[in-house]
Amino acid sequence: MLVEAARFHDYGGWLLDQQFMDQMGAPYLLAHGLGEPVADAKTCVDFPRIWAYRLWVRTKNWAAPVNEATAPGKFHVKINGRPIKTVFGAGQGGGSLLKDVCPG
Repeated sequence: MLVEAARFHDYGGWLLDQQFMDQMGAPYLLAHGLGEPVADAKTCVDFPRIWAYRLWVRTKNWAAPVNEATAPGKFHVKINGRPIKTVFGAGQGGGSLLKDVCPG
């Protein structure tokens, strides 16, 4: 199943950004709270059956090359209210990051 953040029902404090569609391949959500955390983006997904699913998250922390320690764009994914341990958007800044997480 493909769940694109651009199709979430609630962007929270994140903004839909289309300026780098040529690099990213699709619009994406961008969090820039001017140094403050923004409200969570949320959506509901119904999975067709109980199964072991693999979660892939494509992210790019655009501000990380400037100062990764304070850069916005770090986030957690929650499934049924429980956060995945991985902090997404916290890589070394460069290109898009793919994280493979297998929730139990």
